[in-house]
Amino acid sequence: MRTTSFIILSIVLSAPGFSIIAEEEATPRDRLIVETLTRLKRFDVSGNEKWKVAVERYARSQRGEEGYFELVEQFSVKGEAPALIRLIEKDPATGDASKAVQLLFRLGEQERIAGLLVAG
Repeated sequence: MRTTSFIILSIVLSAPGFSIIAEEEATPRDRLIVETLTRLKRFDVSGNEKWKVAVERYARSQRGEEGYFELVEQFSVKGEAPALIRLIEKDPATGDASKAVQLLFRLGEQERIAGLLVAG
């Protein structure tokens, strides 16, 4: 099963037209990549730029959706830190703001939290 999933993932990544542009919207391929990586329990995508960008795009598309925080945590998507800060600034009393603070600590973004406290 792992070999089949890896082969499928390799085919998806090498398909023509699979371009990596940081600000593109998430594609069905991004979702497939994330789902495949999740099934394979391969959460460290730092060694593969295509996977990393696909995960980042998919994470952006999941903001406000169920499972967003888990996705960002599993893949350590540090690029989501500004969005997490905005979520805290929007309404610090919500449960989502609390999750965002916890996630920022797990991502090693204590300085951003400190900056938020100083600014507040």
